[in-house]
Amino acid sequence: MPFFDKMLQFKAVGLLGSFERTCELERTCELELTWELEQMAGGRCRILVVEDEVEIAETLAEILHSNGDQADIAVNGSEGLARALSAEYDLILSDMRMPELDGPSLYEALGRKRPDMLHRIAFITGDALSPEIRSFLTQSGVLYLEKPFLPSDVLRLLSEATERGGVITVNSGDRKKQAG
Repeated sequence: MPFFDKMLQFKAVGLLGSFERTCELERTCELELTWELEQMAGGRCRILVVEDEVEIAETLAEILHSNGDQADIAVNGSEGLARALSAEYDLILSDMRMPELDGPSLYEALGRKRPDMLHRIAFITGDALSPEIRSFLTQSGVLYLEKPFLPSDVLRLLSEATERGGVITVNSGDRKKQAG
């Protein structure tokens, strides 16, 4: 059989990026391409939830799982940083106020150790009106979700994370863009 009959050339572009592959037509290539296409289809993302309130963390994980995403939970900022440094995540969704290492400190630590992750972090806060929190959110330009939130707000934030167009507030179905 000629060489070109056993090879597959493939290029795909989607929400989470694009890729090109040339590989032999065999099962491993098919599985790899299927996984990458699922990643790009929206859903099937690997997301790290960093939240010290277990009920909120489990609720977020449940919402993400229902969307077809994988969600890992870290119960504080230190654990979240360790996980973020040891594994690849499509998105880190972190609380702002936590024991051991708060959200802004997690962001700063990632900036020093994994600056490539900074565009993949979003925050959850019940205190967006605090001058300290407001200043951090504005200066960093990160996405954030205000508590309380609905499942549709979480999914909208996930969608906005692919666009990264300034500071986005998602709160109970009401989305506001602010200059970042």
